[in-house]
Amino acid sequence: PPKNESLIGGYSMFWSYQLSAAAGDDLPLLLDKLVQIRPVVRNMLEDYQSNRMAGRLLAQGLEKHGDAIPDERLYAWLSVGLDEYDHQRLEREYTERISVWFTSRPERYKVVIEHGASVCADDKNVPYCMSRCLMRLYGATPPADIGVWYLKKAASEPHAELAGFYFTQSVHLLIQQG
Repeated sequence: PPKNESLIGGYSMFWSYQLSAAAGDDLPLLLDKLVQIRPVVRNMLEDYQSNRMAGRLLAQGLEKHGDAIPDERLYAWLSVGLDEYDHQRLEREYTERISVWFTSRPERYKVVIEHGASVCADDKNVPYCMSRCLMRLYGATPPADIGVWYLKKAASEPHAELAGFYFTQSVHLLIQQG
């Protein structure tokens, strides 16, 4: 927080808007660091400042660098817009940009789920862990072939709970499609 209250507007503008504009070529490094210090930032800033900053940086990072980063890094970056319970807290503008990014990259959508499965495989509550993983997709429209993909994953997955998760997801999609 600022020591001089008259600087509050400048302080708020920096975190909410100017940081993403100033990041330039260092945006990937800034997102990597934000992944590491997100709880500190959450405690340091007001929720709206923290969420706006994370949303701007994440949307911009995906649009400019998302195609070139490894899967693990993508998965980590996607955490910056989640709260301590892994619920999405970004403004609609940023979730829409993230959704558009995923819509044109169906394989990256699936990679997030696969990486989440590798993280959740040893969790004591795999379905809950996987539901938290899906939050990293920010409500993006699933790829057109996701139902079949889930069924194939369920059939080939050696981990019983993950296979069950994949199967359940495919059934939910079939029910939604009518």
